[in-house]
Amino acid sequence: MLHRYAESVRAFERALSLSPDLYGFALDRGWIYLRWQGQFDTLRAALNRLPKDADLGGMRGRVADARADLLLWERNADSLLQVLRLARVGDFTQ
Repeated sequence: MLHRYAESVRAFERALSLSPDLYGFALDRGWIYLRWQGQFDTLRAALNRLPKDADLGGMRGRVADARADLLLWERNADSLLQVLRLARVGDFTQ
């Protein structure tokens, strides 16, 4: 919120170097790059490395939620609709 993006990225990278299984932090770092530089690559790469059942921690939601958010930000309507069609009932309604 303070727009101290480089400092935030360094903090997330330090945390991930100490504990690479902090999947939520990997996604947070990707979101920082998206807000800071408009880059989707870091977020997309973090999502691709996640185990399907990864615990994202706290209020971050599930992996499927993060994938849908990315598709929405990319304005990739066709893929987003496909994900929603293939999702089980309730996956995105809770």
